[in-house]
This record gives sequence, C-alpha cells and structure tokens, in this order.
Amino acid sequence: MELETIVLDREQAKEKWQEAMVAEKAEKKAGVRKYLGEMRRAYYYLKKGNKVLDFFETVKATGLNADGDPKLAIVAIDASKCHFQKTNPGGGTYSRPSNGWRDRGFQSGFNAIHLPANTFVDWPYRDTVNKWDMLRKDIESPTPIIPPKYQNKGEHLIVMWEVEHWQPVGEKGPRLLRRISRNLFVIYGHWNTTKLERAIIRGRL
Repeated sequence: MELETIVLDREQAKEKWQEAMVAEKAEKKAGVRKYLGEMRRAYYYLKKGNKVLDFFETVKATGLNADGDPKLAIVAIDASKCHFQKTNPGGGTYSRPSNGWRDRGFQSGFNAIHLPANTFVDWPYRDTVNKWDMLRKDIESPTPIIPPKYQNKGEHLIVMWEVEHWQPVGEKGPRLLRRISRNLFVIYGHWNTTKLERAIIRGRL
C-alpha cells in the first residue's frame, strides 16, 4: 500500500502546535478558526511522533484495482462494511452502509469521506451516449476485525484497508486511523488479517 504521509521533527512540531493554538484562540472568523483547529490537531499528533496520512493523495496514488474500483476502503471501526458510491467526474463517497430508505444521514457527518472530483478518471456508464446507468455505482467491502491490542484506543477511530475485489474476500494490511480534517488522518497502527479474523468477517455478513 502506497501511503502519502507527513512527518515532522517533534520539537519543531511542538512549536508549530503552540503557534496554531495561540492563533486559533485569537481568531474571530469561524472559517479561519476551523482551519487553524485542524492545523493544531495535526501538529499535536506530529509532536507525539505519529505519522499523519493525507488520504486524498494516498487514494489517488494507490489508484484502482483490476475491476476498475478504488483499491482502498475506509470506514469507522464500528461499521460492518464500507460502502463506496461513485460520482462523476471521478469522485465518490466512502461511508457505512445505509440502514434503509429512512437512513438519510448515512453519507453525512464526520465519518463520511467525500473524494474530490477527478480523483480518478470518469466512472463508466452502461449507456455511454446518454451517460446513464453507471456501472457498479454502489459497492461494498466487509470491515476487518480490529485486533485486541488496538481495541483500547478509544472511540471515533477509522480503519483503512486494501480491497482486491469489492466483495467478501480477505483484506490486505489494514491501518487504524483517527481523523483530523477532511483529508488528514493520524496513523495509530497496522496489521495483517489472520485466517481466523477472515472467517469471523464472513460470519458477520
């Protein structure tokens, strides 16, 4: 998995964190304060020695699998599956699966990740003339089992993994993440799924 990460000397990150904290407290404009808050959180984890993942750049660099679908899946750890809905031009949304037609908020909130337009090439249509009926518009992949040693990290964590085919198959190299902003995530750990974990995943579907 090709990761686009940000690292920084811990002392330098500490200085930047303090600067961002002071600037955020003094800022009156909500939009600028939000940006400074994201910067403060990023520097906070960098000063602790964590790597920060740029997901938008990572998903772009990782690209598509042999089926023409994104190689990466990403979702909150309490979701049973990752749902990806394609949009053109070349974008899409990662989220938990919908619980039915009444579940209108499944693609909103902090845990939904909306890829920018043109992250990938345009998704193909069955009707190429009228651009109607997108092929495999909605796809899903089962969420990996989180190993016990990562279970005590707290709430609001996210898992990212590589999908060979968007169907119930073994996952490759999951990463445990905490979200900082629209595209930045702290990397907490990674592991390889075991035969037992894959069997448990199949039983959850």
